[in-house]
Amino acid sequence: MGQQGLGVRRYSVLRIQKSVVERYLVSQQPKGNRRTVEIEVPPRADRRRKSSKWEDKAILNLAQAGLQNECADKAIYKRIANRARLLAQYVPENRWREIAWFEEEETE
Repeated sequence: MGQQGLGVRRYSVLRIQKSVVERYLVSQQPKGNRRTVEIEVPPRADRRRKSSKWEDKAILNLAQAGLQNECADKAIYKRIANRARLLAQYVPENRWREIAWFEEEETE
């Protein structure tokens, strides 16, 4: 093994079952005042790998959604693409579900 430079830390990830951690936390409470402990685990994010064919997959997904919703309007597809671009560029992914889109009224 080579020598590490100064200030370089090595990290390890410990995977411990939720039930084991809960049991441990209960055992650390005072004996006369033990209460159950339940840890809330956040949902896992879907991980997607970079792909050279991501555009093809996106096209197929959009086409399938359009077909399922019986959409043939070109303006709707354009609006979906524009909104997706806005989300990807300006909104953190963990906030996407909070976005509410409002329809613009057409002026004549």
